[in-house]
Amino acid sequence: MQNLTGSDASLLQAGSIITKTQLRELAPAALAKHPAKTVSEKYHFYPTRQIIDALLGENWAVIEAKTAGTRSNAPAQYRRHSLAFADRDILKNRSHYSEIPRILLTNSHDGNAACRMYAGLWRFVCSNGMVISDGVVQSVRIAHTHRTIEEVVEAAQALREHTERIGEHVQAFKARVLTEAEVREFAKWSIVLRQPQRSESVIAPQDILAVKRLDDEGNTLWNVFNRVQEHLLQGGFPIYQHTPKGWIERTARPIKGIDQTRELNTQLWDLAETFSLN
Repeated sequence: MQNLTGSDASLLQAGSIITKTQLRELAPAALAKHPAKTVSEKYHFYPTRQIIDALLGENWAVIEAKTAGTRSNAPAQYRRHSLAFADRDILKNRSHYSEIPRILLTNSHDGNAACRMYAGLWRFVCSNGMVISDGVVQSVRIAHTHRTIEEVVEAAQALREHTERIGEHVQAFKARVLTEAEVREFAKWSIVLRQPQRSESVIAPQDILAVKRLDDEGNTLWNVFNRVQEHLLQGGFPIYQHTPKGWIERTARPIKGIDQTRELNTQLWDLAETFSLN
């Protein structure tokens, strides 16, 4: 198998259950048996592998795994990593769902980050099973202190209840039809989230509003949100930059970092919430 432990590490097949053998390639730190030697004596090792085993016992399954990029000095087997879990019963019947609830777990064993869990959705958006993370709306921070794995499982079960509530927000997004002016305003605010307002680069709203598939046509808040979110995360749209020789065009790169992906998802979801309430 190709080594996937760098910043490009992701899911093998969107929405499929990832085995521990595959995890060893995608996120080796998730199976670490001890922390990095550089951590202090006060550090309490909170092994991801035990969390995985506990959640598997509660009918969760791992469907995505990533490892933080190489800018971290820690070896991959201790570095920050993220795992996405989904309910096994829902996965078995996923053909009946356009979106499924999921929990995102992030952790590290090098002392650089606490363990955290977030509730959100996976959206199946095309026939080949591609998955997009649609939003992170609730989180639980688990510091590396003397807490038990049972407490983590309790937190995960609480997040399961949050994921069920997310469906109500999705229905509100689908019911809210935006005017053309509101569509452009949503795109403009989304661009600000991707890059600072004072940036010398320019992203055209119409480029991140482009429709890639029939399911995303229309001006409901849900459709506009998903079009913008997919473009901003996956890149591929043009970015224009003014130089002394005139305007030049380059292609936007995808966002791959664990924190950057989560933060942009969260900010876009919050933006959609504001439009839903207006």
